[in-house]
Amino acid sequence: MKQTDRVPHKARGAAQSAGVPAERAGTTKTSYPLMKYLSLLLAVALLFSGVTFARYLSNDRIDSSVGIAAFDATYSIDRVNTTTFGNQNYWIQTGTSGDDIPQGAGSEITVGITLKNNGDTSVQPTLHLEGPKEYWDHIALQLTTARNVAAGEVLTPQLVVREIATATGDSFETESSTDYGSLGGEDATLALNGSIDDEGGRTATWTYGEGENAKMNKMTITKKTDAIITYSVGFVRQSEDAFLPPFYVDCRKKTDIYSIDLELPALEVAAAQKNTDGSRTAAEQRVVVWLTWTTDAPNNSQAANSKFWKAIADGVAPEGVKDQSGQDIAILGYHFDQSGVPVTNKIGQATGETTTVRVKNTFGDTADALTTEYFHIASLDEAGQDSAYPHAAKLVEELVEEKKYIYLCGGPSPTYFDVSDVESTFTNEDINLIKWEEVKDAEEGDITSTTYAPVHERSFGISFKATFVQSSEVP
Repeated sequence: MKQTDRVPHKARGAAQSAGVPAERAGTTKTSYPLMKYLSLLLAVALLFSGVTFARYLSNDRIDSSVGIAAFDATYSIDRVNTTTFGNQNYWIQTGTSGDDIPQGAGSEITVGITLKNNGDTSVQPTLHLEGPKEYWDHIALQLTTARNVAAGEVLTPQLVVREIATATGDSFETESSTDYGSLGGEDATLALNGSIDDEGGRTATWTYGEGENAKMNKMTITKKTDAIITYSVGFVRQSEDAFLPPFYVDCRKKTDIYSIDLELPALEVAAAQKNTDGSRTAAEQRVVVWLTWTTDAPNNSQAANSKFWKAIADGVAPEGVKDQSGQDIAILGYHFDQSGVPVTNKIGQATGETTTVRVKNTFGDTADALTTEYFHIASLDEAGQDSAYPHAAKLVEELVEEKKYIYLCGGPSPTYFDVSDVESTFTNEDINLIKWEEVKDAEEGDITSTTYAPVHERSFGISFKATFVQSSEVP
């Protein structure tokens, strides 16, 4: 039997992903959390807001008889190379010489975005990035026009978010920041206004170019306090000598959120070209967002003790869970992935291929009220070169035969898979537990101990989107 664990799949039509539900408020917000698991990593889930990977178009067309120029601008997320960071310092000191080595080199997350204009006037985009403060406090940000930097242009200096957000005074030199694998480009003196704690946030502006060609770049960081987020914490599972895919507990808590807006004149997109046959050729501008992990973050919790795991195994939410700062955490449910799931055709016959399925269970009011959902894990691109994401699946009633359950992954080319042998519930015997001991009285040897599962990964939602204004309206 051919074992592929990957089925080419387009992400169009994915209505909801595991962990963070889709929302609608004028635009479509679809979440694509992590799939790739690496040992002892701080995992990051990317939440792409206001756009689908099928190049969702938001177009307010105006009747040509009115005589007003058409405004037709959109954007797409084209590729994401990975969704995980190693939770370590970028620079690691080795030996007695004091030399540092770039342990984090080559581990950047790159998000490829295409800005497209099919309208009659040039437009100026603003890139909007959003996520928990505890994530952005460990990120260095840089923008280019191509992933192969030599073939494109570096649009910004490397911007260490935490340093810019907390800098004192009215200016900040990017040259003073530690180099976390900067892609080049000229350092800049950022003019600072406002505070991260102000309603308008912290703005940083800098010029590029000279004389009449000089233009102003702007970065704005705003903070929202007591925002409610959903996220996941992963734990190691092991059966005998084999490691299983990590077990994720889905959580909700209040935290601070950073919104980062980037306004760069270099990203202006010209008006569409009008062809002689009456058609249009849209103008495009590509941009790559580079995210580099800078310093390690606390990644441990003793809340996942034996009482915690018993409640989850019984199908109820553990109570009284707090993080290290004393913040209350609500436990919503759990999820895990299972590979080797048979792929079938539309009449339930096995094709010889296998794929990966995510099982997500959400707690109810009682132990027997557990809600189970399945998600298909597939790459964004059909070549399977980028990270894979969970796509919503549903039971196809007409294909149910005896106790065989066939699920369908939405999209123009549906994928069917047989989940009749997929374990949907949790057994806590496979969770790796450790014993932590504390000596309270060294002379009398008074020792207390706690048994708990150490944190393996954390998964957060990070959103990326673009907004457009007519270039003539830009101040």
